[in-house]
Amino acid sequence: MLGGSNIGDLQRGIRRRYGRATGAAVYGFANLWRALKPGTAAAVQGSMKAFGPKHHLSRFDPGFDGGHAVFVARVDATDRVWWCDPEGPAKGYDGEFITKAQLKSFVTAFNGAPLVKEILPTAPPQEETMLDLVRYLPGWAADVKPRSNIRVAPIIKSTLIKTTGATAEPVTLIGTVKGDVDPANGKTEWFVWWDEKRYAYTATDNIRNARAPSTGDAELVATLTDELGKAKADLLAAQQEAAEAAEKERDRIALAEADRIRNT
Repeated sequence: MLGGSNIGDLQRGIRRRYGRATGAAVYGFANLWRALKPGTAAAVQGSMKAFGPKHHLSRFDPGFDGGHAVFVARVDATDRVWWCDPEGPAKGYDGEFITKAQLKSFVTAFNGAPLVKEILPTAPPQEETMLDLVRYLPGWAADVKPRSNIRVAPIIKSTLIKTTGATAEPVTLIGTVKGDVDPANGKTEWFVWWDEKRYAYTATDNIRNARAPSTGDAELVATLTDELGKAKADLLAAQQEAAEAAEKERDRIALAEADRIRNT
């Protein structure tokens, strides 16, 4: 054994073994938590004296109250991290969740410098569930004027689905919802329709020739209304399933990364 090591040793070791730069260390808990966004992990320095010998997190070495380094990963947007103590056993221990407050106690008990790195890809922006309708316009036809922005939500800074081309595009409306104020006219009304993949929104001034279905289209309107209800239910179910799958995948990656760090 060559004795203890520090963050500088870790940086040099990673550069030498893997040929990768780790980036600069961060100082202070506020900066650590700001950098430790969901999808990132860190080698965190602190002191076990923050917990004391009888604390659950001290169970692997109750008498140790000195400086220590632990792997943590933030796998979701809640105030918790996945904590994996290198003093834990090689078998039967994969880490555990601890609170933000516990992490702060550990970090602030020692003048250390954590290293933070992204471990998960950034999730793509997702459309929001359709908001409550202000006006229900099932089966209404309309044209989206050229060069109009179509977005995943009635929010000016939401993800852009596309900008229409040089000619108007026909759509079959669902209705209107209340969204962001259009700075061009002060209106908050946005039109919404289903574009075969998701709900699509555009500001009210981008819609032209909105027209109700003819009397003979009553059956079509009923069909569209039924299909809309089914599509919305399917979308909600798919969003829930995707969220659960993402949560399981984050936990799986956190466990795998903790195991890899422990066995390095």
